[in-house]
Amino acid sequence: MITGVSDSELEEVVWGFDQRAPFRLHTVASLVPPIFERYARIFHPAMHYGIAGAYDVSWRDVTMRTGRTAHALMNWDNITPTNSYFTTTLAEPVMGTLPDEVSLPLRRLLAPWSDLCCFGIWDGWGDTYAPYVPPTTSIDTGAQRVYNLFIGPVTMLDFRFFGRNINRTANVIWALNHRWWLIVDIDFITTYIGGDQEVIESLIECDELEVWPVQPGDDITVNSDQINR
Repeated sequence: MITGVSDSELEEVVWGFDQRAPFRLHTVASLVPPIFERYARIFHPAMHYGIAGAYDVSWRDVTMRTGRTAHALMNWDNITPTNSYFTTTLAEPVMGTLPDEVSLPLRRLLAPWSDLCCFGIWDGWGDTYAPYVPPTTSIDTGAQRVYNLFIGPVTMLDFRFFGRNINRTANVIWALNHRWWLIVDIDFITTYIGGDQEVIESLIECDELEVWPVQPGDDITVNSDQINR
């Protein structure tokens, strides 16, 4: 069950935002507080539409087909050259939300390390919350990022907050025991997460996810991919 956050609970629930680097620096630390043992980048799968039908394809698989190099800071545009026939049959990975292919393995992997979480939804989507979503308060984190906050169990990591079958999860989620913090920014097609050594290691070892370790100072802009220029 998702519950709202009252104004009196706000200071107790909100954690980590004031420890992030300024957004203008455009580093991993601008998204995830640089206070964890390890960090990782989770790549959302793309969709390939071929003769045999549609199926998910990883970024690593894309690089193998386009002759590019897979690495932690690869950029989608750099690994999908326009002169490649293969890329004309690809749909770009989901932006600004956790796709099922990511959220479902994540909730299982993160469950041993946490129970209750705080869920932050960007308030600029312009959609109507589903009737069962309770009222709540918000936090303004700057850089046009105001989040409506909710509390719920980690098993609701894939929870859809909006009606009319809109496929949109929370944008920022963190464990209330402070073991991990993840964010899928509204303009990003990958998810960044920081956490304890055991947490991040469990994600990297998961065959269901495409995960690369990153550092707090790594670039998160389109200029991050210096290998596939």
